[in-house]
Amino acid sequence: METRIKLKVNEPDVVSETIDGETVVVSLSTGSYYSLEGSATAVWNLIESQCSIAQIMSAVAQQFEATQQTIEASVNALVDQLQVEKLIVAYEDDTESSMPSVDAAEPKLAFVQPRLQKFSDMQELLLLDPIHEVDASAGWPTKETTPAGAEA
Repeated sequence: METRIKLKVNEPDVVSETIDGETVVVSLSTGSYYSLEGSATAVWNLIESQCSIAQIMSAVAQQFEATQQTIEASVNALVDQLQVEKLIVAYEDDTESSMPSVDAAEPKLAFVQPRLQKFSDMQELLLLDPIHEVDASAGWPTKETTPAGAEA
């Protein structure tokens, strides 16, 4: 069998949830969170299914109205961004995986360039460690504070 490069979510450092067509992805190691919509959500769902790049492009082409060249360039750019942000990882796998089915009877959706939006406004909160950073007098969790004049 031919070895294939597949993509998967960088677990356990990354968690995500899709609600009403928008996927919110959280990096627990950096405290940043991300928003994916439209075709980017479709790509993310395929990555969660551990598909290869070829499978992702094929599924996106079946679901959205765009030229193959546009889809390939857009998917490659998004995958590159996701890898740079360490949200996904590539791995080798020679087993045949099934692609999520796309209903051929459904009309194709208008293709909108997939976009990864990054937010860092909640980094401090997301990086708190609720197991180890507990202060019974202040509540749970709390950010560790160093008394004035003390060395960290």
